[in-house]
Amino acid sequence: MKKLFFLATAIFISGCTAPNDEKIRLGAILPLTGGMAEMGLELQKSLIAEVEFLNKNGGILERDLEIIFEDGQCNPGVATAAAQKLVRVEKVPVILGGLCSPETLGAAPIAEKNRVILITSVSGAESISDAGDFIFRNAPEGNTNGQIIADHASALGLQKIALVNELSDFPLSVKKTFLENYDGEIFEENFAPGTMDFRTVISKIENEKPDALFFNPQQNQSFKVFLKQLVEAQWSGQLFFNNTVVGNPALYEEIEDFLQKNDAIAGSYDVVPNPQQTAVLERFETQWNRPALFRHLLANQHDSLHLILAAMKKTGDENDTEGIRDFLYGVENFVGASGTFSIDENGDAGKSYSLVKFDGTEFRNFERKK
Repeated sequence: MKKLFFLATAIFISGCTAPNDEKIRLGAILPLTGGMAEMGLELQKSLIAEVEFLNKNGGILERDLEIIFEDGQCNPGVATAAAQKLVRVEKVPVILGGLCSPETLGAAPIAEKNRVILITSVSGAESISDAGDFIFRNAPEGNTNGQIIADHASALGLQKIALVNELSDFPLSVKKTFLENYDGEIFEENFAPGTMDFRTVISKIENEKPDALFFNPQQNQSFKVFLKQLVEAQWSGQLFFNNTVVGNPALYEEIEDFLQKNDAIAGSYDVVPNPQQTAVLERFETQWNRPALFRHLLANQHDSLHLILAAMKKTGDENDTEGIRDFLYGVENFVGASGTFSIDENGDAGKSYSLVKFDGTEFRNFERKK
């Protein structure tokens, strides 16, 4: 039986201290079940803590804030239905999410057609930049993830890399830029979402004798299955990953030594700690009695929410989505929990990735070879 806590489709959260009983209602699409649920539930919990904090301090436009959550399951079709419900039934002016690129791209046409703001704090697929006038991204594009891995591999002088990609929007964006920037030979294998047996792929890789292996998944479940079978095959050699594997200690259980021995390196969001980020993490820990796992994602999500709230304060009307859109396109040097950033003409925050290396416990920043 799935362990869903109290978190299900269409959960409502709000406080009760702002003067006006008419709440400002936003939507959120996150993977609350499925292979990325741990990350989605963490982002949901952070939003719950943030909304309660805001409402205790006067809300927005002197009204309480309410967020309606829908489960996107990292699935474009499910996310499309979730967006339709949020737009047509709940009539929200803004949707936070999705987390996975398939969720965001599934929801984007519905948001764009109905002139509803959609802002993702995580999704990296390149095509999100062209998803519409009302679609925004407060996260790095996946193509820069592929580039920093390629640059580092080339700087190490690695002559041949096995590249294994999940056939989903974000990994394919990472793959595209890796192929464009890596200097050496590439042996490539691709797999469908939900694949549970990688032994044949691993056998092919071993026969190719690459200098390194770059595993490029969409979902955490793919990582867990692949790494378990890679350990069983007694792989030895440099390992690279995209950012989807960073921040979740459960993914590394029983393979910590394996990752450290094989110099596991990933691309991750380039987020420098600051007072705002510290406050976000403290609110999470106070609310849920444990530290946050995905600190970089929580910082991005905090800033997405506060960008929307700043836009609403500017327009004075939460339903003025054209005014909110215009405000977002005009954002320059916004100072938030994830750092200082601006929004470009594609609706992207122009953020970057940095390299992180597994130290036996978690992935931490390190200086790559030039």
